[in-house]
Amino acid sequence: MQSEERQECPECAEWIPAGVLACPLCGADLAGQMRPADVAVSLDEMRRKLDEHMGSGAYQQELATGSALLTTSTTVTGVLTAICTAGLVIGVALDSDAGTSVAVCSGLVGFFSALCFLVSFSHDFGSRNMAMARDPRTFVTRYMKAVLPLGREKRAYLATVPQSRAPGDTRDVDMGKIPSHESSPPIDTLGTFGNYWRKYIKRGPGSEARAVAIRKVHPAREVLPGVHAVDVDLRITSYPSALSFAFLLINVLVVILVLLVRKKHTMTVTKIVVEHRNRLFMLEPELIGSWDLALARQ
Repeated sequence: MQSEERQECPECAEWIPAGVLACPLCGADLAGQMRPADVAVSLDEMRRKLDEHMGSGAYQQELATGSALLTTSTTVTGVLTAICTAGLVIGVALDSDAGTSVAVCSGLVGFFSALCFLVSFSHDFGSRNMAMARDPRTFVTRYMKAVLPLGREKRAYLATVPQSRAPGDTRDVDMGKIPSHESSPPIDTLGTFGNYWRKYIKRGPGSEARAVAIRKVHPAREVLPGVHAVDVDLRITSYPSALSFAFLLINVLVVILVLLVRKKHTMTVTKIVVEHRNRLFMLEPELIGSWDLALARQ
């Protein structure tokens, strides 16, 4: 029986399995030290498991969810808008004091629900058919929009390679001068995936308000056959959230103060996209993953 190939960890000098992205003993990051042969073996295994998943009924259900035009929130606000519209029409038709009250209430509620419906619908439309994109740049653009401005984390989660959806511990993200959380939360379910993007990436610690905007998505480059790297420029802005409340009271002065004390950080992240059976998948669910770092250097 052939023994398992091993390598020496450069940090703790212990012998560990070859091809791992991090030392199982000391936790040292080994993403940039993988040999081409180890990368090829890992990707072949990933594709084999991906074949099994794409042949299952679960994958067909994921495709239906990802390509659905409306999410639950959009459907609910749409139904509420329709009910309020009907109430407005009925209230006007009654031509009485009671009818007027019904029409006014229906009109007010319907106005706000219609706004919510339009916003939610635009978010649904911008994030649908992610896995059906043929161009890696378009795919990454839709993925990053889904997890950042659109808040459609479920669709992005389903567009990630299945065996990479629960990496456990995630990497801390260096945001320069931007105040950051003490540690990056783990990802092991859809709920923790949403928590990672909403509370760790898009929200600052404590009273710090944070905004993350996509500046530019660069053209894709093929780092390995069927594996593409896409660089994404992000602009991150942070300022004390208390200033946003003060803004309501001292309008112009607070705007000037925010401009003086806010911190900015611009960064470029590389996301790895795997093309398999005419479908595109995000290799890792977090902002900067070990495979992103390893394959970006190929």
